[in-house]
Amino acid sequence: MPTKQTVFSGIQPSGMLHIGNYLGAIKQWLVLQKNHDCIFCIVDYHAITTPYEPKEMPNRIFDAALDYIAAGLDPKKSIIFVQSHVPEHTELAWLLNTITPFGELSRMTQWKEKSNSTDESAAKFLLKRLSEYLNAEPETIKKIRTWERALSKATNKDKNERPPLIDLSNEIKFYDKSLIRDLELHRLREVNAGLLNYPILMAADILLYKTHLVPVGDDQQQHVELTRIIARKFNHQFGETFIMPKAQLSESKRIMSLADPAKKMSKSLGPKHYLALTDTPDAIRQKIKSAVTDVGANENEMSPGVKNLFLLLHEFGSAADNKKFESAYADKTIRYSELKETLAEAVVKKLQPFQKKRAELAEDPKAIWKTLADGAKKARPIARHTLAEVKRKMGLL
Repeated sequence: MPTKQTVFSGIQPSGMLHIGNYLGAIKQWLVLQKNHDCIFCIVDYHAITTPYEPKEMPNRIFDAALDYIAAGLDPKKSIIFVQSHVPEHTELAWLLNTITPFGELSRMTQWKEKSNSTDESAAKFLLKRLSEYLNAEPETIKKIRTWERALSKATNKDKNERPPLIDLSNEIKFYDKSLIRDLELHRLREVNAGLLNYPILMAADILLYKTHLVPVGDDQQQHVELTRIIARKFNHQFGETFIMPKAQLSESKRIMSLADPAKKMSKSLGPKHYLALTDTPDAIRQKIKSAVTDVGANENEMSPGVKNLFLLLHEFGSAADNKKFESAYADKTIRYSELKETLAEAVVKKLQPFQKKRAELAEDPKAIWKTLADGAKKARPIARHTLAEVKRKMGLL
């Protein structure tokens, strides 16, 4: 009898789940846990690389466990635990740090995005230095002033609308290379090393359990590839130890924001942009009712907002409902108000079992914490065995 393949996925305790999380990840996990040895880890060490309130972290971990178990992850079929409860994760991460080239880390897309983000400190620093360049070309000065005005109006909620800091620095780099160098140094002083080393800890999470498959979204695929690079390098340098894990991309398409379908559904955009799994029926109806359905300039092409609603209907609605509205769209007789009403009721109905089970689980917090403790007890022997093998091969045992 062949051994089941191991599946590992790290879950950040980042607050309430939305339907994009469910369709993009959880739905796939529920299928995988039927025929694989699944390990689901609430990665609290990853979560602390960005600002957070320490007092809230236990609640975030609890809510994450509550949500995933209510959604269908079965502690009898899968190992569910908290990353910080298994210290082998960070110990292996340090060992892997010693063989991971800095250049590979600096090429990670998420590192570039986060380290190039327009934070207030770097922005003020740059604007102060720009006062030295008032004799620059008029067009450059205009761009600088436009960027400054945009920054002053920006809030944390619309930070994605800020002009990228790197774009502005590119505008003035031909005036003084030292300014760009100073900006780069200032920017790096503002970014914690955890963001740079994040992929190494992720690699340790995966490799610690001799993982075969890693279900991820397309934004994490690059990190899985780095994990393979690290595993390959370790095996070459110290002997065959790690399995080459493979990324398994979700079959579900990306769910977009209800209010701005050009952007992926995200809690950071604000409540009107997403449907939380814990939203009340009235909240779901109101959000879908307000969803963007602008047909756009090209009448022969389905707009992003309408396409998003059809995608949701395909996931939550009946075959009959899908056929009805697809025909109405093709005939140009579709009523979007009716589509929204049908979709809203389908989502409400589909989420009822989850919400009922979640409420029941929440009544016994000790059982949730016991599930996580039991999961750590199951995970640690596997982790210890792998770490001991790694240390022996590195000459540390």
